[in-house]
Amino acid sequence: MLICKIAVQSYSFFSTLQNIFCTFARKLTIKMKKYFKYSSFMLTVIGVLLQVICYFMPEGNHNTLLLISFLLVMAGMFLYIYTAKKDSRY
Repeated sequence: MLICKIAVQSYSFFSTLQNIFCTFARKLTIKMKKYFKYSSFMLTVIGVLLQVICYFMPEGNHNTLLLISFLLVMAGMFLYIYTAKKDSRY
């Protein structure tokens, strides 16, 4: 009897787990859509700050940091163009 009770409890947990995940995913996508237009600006700012940090660092091999900052700035630009086209401002 105890084994059946444990099996039913674990089954009910796994059946509600899917609903909890779907609710979490739905709320997360709503918040992501809300802040999506600001992410292009933040990516660009982070990329520029990395370039400034590389400028003031002592001489050395900073190619990876410069590559990452370049990619962040490019991603910010492309994301801005994408959101502008989506809002039909471009």
